[in-house]
Amino acid sequence: MAGSNGANSGARMQSKARAAGSELIEGEAPDQVEAMHTRLLCLLAHLVGLQVKVTTTSSDVYHGILFSINPNDAQSLVLRYAYAENGSKAAPPIDTLVIRGEDCLEICGEAAFSEVSAGSARVGFKTDTDISRSGGQASARELHR
Repeated sequence: MAGSNGANSGARMQSKARAAGSELIEGEAPDQVEAMHTRLLCLLAHLVGLQVKVTTTSSDVYHGILFSINPNDAQSLVLRYAYAENGSKAAPPIDTLVIRGEDCLEICGEAAFSEVSAGSARVGFKTDTDISRSGGQASARELHR
């Protein structure tokens, strides 16, 4: 019984990975493939609203604002105000450009990940949480409009 239960859970994981749009990679466990897919979605979600460069399988390069991604196929995306890298600069940008996952070769963008450390303190405005974490005695402060 235990063996068949494990086989069923493995089959469920495989179908779940396929349903998530992840192609199973030979030699990789389905849960690892799903984890990689989730990481890719997270990274792409941080790029939404930012300028990106997309290279297609036909070697076309487009620059534009990443407008949306398809969570079922993380490489299918929509660019707004896109223009071709080798195209004329005088040509108006493409208002909405949809690039299918199988046509997408590379996505380049720069996302800023903010990291808050325990030692860093805000300068200027402080919230009640910032004040309570200071560890020192709370002193009277001047209120501003």
